[in-house]
Amino acid sequence: MRQYFYEPINIDVWPEFWNEKEGNIITLNACVNTKMNIGDIALMFVTGPNGGLHAIGEIISHEYLYLEGRKEVQNPCYNNKVVDIKLYAMSSVPLIHPDLTKNIKGSPKPQPLKEIGEQLYKKVYSQSNLDSDEKRVETKNEWIEIITKETNEDMLDILTFVYLCDDHTSSREKIAEYMSSSPKRIEKMIDDFGKSISKTYDLLDQIETDGTKRYWNIPFKTVHHKNKEVFTWQLREELVLAIKELFPELDEKHDLGHVIQQYIANHPIADFEESIKEDLEVRKAFVEKFTPEFILNMELEDYCIGRKDIDERGQSSFCYLLERRMTKLGGMLGANASKFGIYFNRNEEYKTTKKYEKGGLDAFSSVKTEILKLLNSGYNHDLEGIASNKIADVFKGKILSTYYPDVYMPVFDPAKIDGFLAGLHIEYDPKEYKNTEKKKLLLKKYKDSILTKKPMSDYYFIQMLDDIFQMEDKELLKLLKNVKPHLSYVDFEFSGPHRKKREEIYRSKSTDYASIEKRNKIVGNKGENLVLNFEKEKLISSKREDLAEKVHIVLNDALGYDIESFEVDGTPLHIEVKTHSAKLGSHLDFYFTANELERLKIDDFYKIYYVFDLGKKPKYHIIDRKEILFNEKTYLSPVVYKFSVDIEETSR
Repeated sequence: MRQYFYEPINIDVWPEFWNEKEGNIITLNACVNTKMNIGDIALMFVTGPNGGLHAIGEIISHEYLYLEGRKEVQNPCYNNKVVDIKLYAMSSVPLIHPDLTKNIKGSPKPQPLKEIGEQLYKKVYSQSNLDSDEKRVETKNEWIEIITKETNEDMLDILTFVYLCDDHTSSREKIAEYMSSSPKRIEKMIDDFGKSISKTYDLLDQIETDGTKRYWNIPFKTVHHKNKEVFTWQLREELVLAIKELFPELDEKHDLGHVIQQYIANHPIADFEESIKEDLEVRKAFVEKFTPEFILNMELEDYCIGRKDIDERGQSSFCYLLERRMTKLGGMLGANASKFGIYFNRNEEYKTTKKYEKGGLDAFSSVKTEILKLLNSGYNHDLEGIASNKIADVFKGKILSTYYPDVYMPVFDPAKIDGFLAGLHIEYDPKEYKNTEKKKLLLKKYKDSILTKKPMSDYYFIQMLDDIFQMEDKELLKLLKNVKPHLSYVDFEFSGPHRKKREEIYRSKSTDYASIEKRNKIVGNKGENLVLNFEKEKLISSKREDLAEKVHIVLNDALGYDIESFEVDGTPLHIEVKTHSAKLGSHLDFYFTANELERLKIDDFYKIYYVFDLGKKPKYHIIDRKEILFNEKTYLSPVVYKFSVDIEETSR
């Protein structure tokens, strides 16, 4: 339930407050005796004889310790817990007549306002702004019926994504980022969903101020937004209860706090910090050698990577050390050598990128100038200067995190940063946070909010996110785009439970396997679609078009399988699809949830399709459920039930 808080503004300390505008994000002290949550409302009272309620905003961050900058000690927020607040209303005169707020006792600290806070909020915003919150689907059971009958796969994805966000609240921009779509497209999908429900259930229309009918607010409430470019939606309480009942595994598998704490428990921070000591020594020596004075006068051979006749391919050069010798402090391999601006090619000829117009040694002079400008911007926390610097993003990020490791996080690919923000459900205004380094500050705030016995370094944090979210690389994305839509069958003979080799035991992977697999939507969805098309083609080729029309991907994860299909004779098939993008070696494994295993035990129509080798000719194998049940104790490991056997191919 939304809370309302009194936030005092002392103009003597903060006269710049009057310069703030609606839509701005400000940082204020958090309440000491009541936790402030995302979506709560802050009512900002200017203290003193001419004070009153002058601003209202929504809390858009978790509480965090404010330690930013070097000159912030004079800031009353410094070294205190704070929250970020987005201003919805701001006025130089009180928003409400002071007589209506005179009974609110002033305080130098934030305080909960309870019922009076909601009353003041509604007083500021007319009923025309609030009637969009009137619900039109009344009960949880009605929503359960709607989800099972009216909800397509994309809309279910949107609903479950918002369900997993803090306070079940998100913006169209964050949903669009998650769905790899545009905000307008997301808004249309939600509007079409509401329109379909309204038509099917003959709901009363609601009208926007411009005369158009309102449908988005059937599944959602909205936090009041004066900035019309930002739509912030919250799932209705009855819909939350319906999703919770239909998909109980969401809370179990996707509680990020649980996933993170489990990861930390299985990957001790102290062990990781010990493993990066050598890289940290290289970093220290690098910074001591490549001072700004040295960079200003360094020769091409000191900088470039690729010369065989210079210290074993230039292994003490600026570029080689950053790219190859400090990989545990942030990886930048994968992007080609053009990221360096100037480099030696295979013929030991130096090449330059187009952004340095003059080329040749003049280009090298420009590269050095840009590096020195970057170091200066980094030192002064000049994020705009960093953003406008000509150095490639990946290289730029590695330089900054190497010279200023306490300030700039060791993650460099803008796409990966966006992926982390989406995966962590961190809300932000895309217009405000276009700058990559600004986005990394959001990651830093999130890291600082994680409770650990031992301090967590930025290096550990980024490695943890990599492991938890299993970020897909560009080559895999290209591979999946070119997958052919036909499957070829491969038969296996199970030759016994797989025994791990010793070195396999210590792989740095998250142990919340079900959560990781669920997040790996790209590969999993590809496998499901391949099997869906395969099953339809199987029935059509046997002249059972009547059955082929009924084959579909199920929307309810609680059923414990992915696809409902049929044998040619009409026998039902309940198909669980497990997908692996690469070729198989001598064993296969995948993970069961407890719900899937329970379904396998009781469902005679249950089959497991194992899809793999998603290259030019994707392949599949059907695993007999009886094989698993008869060997449950030897083939299944109790890690959300891992199926693992050695195999010998018998046909292809």
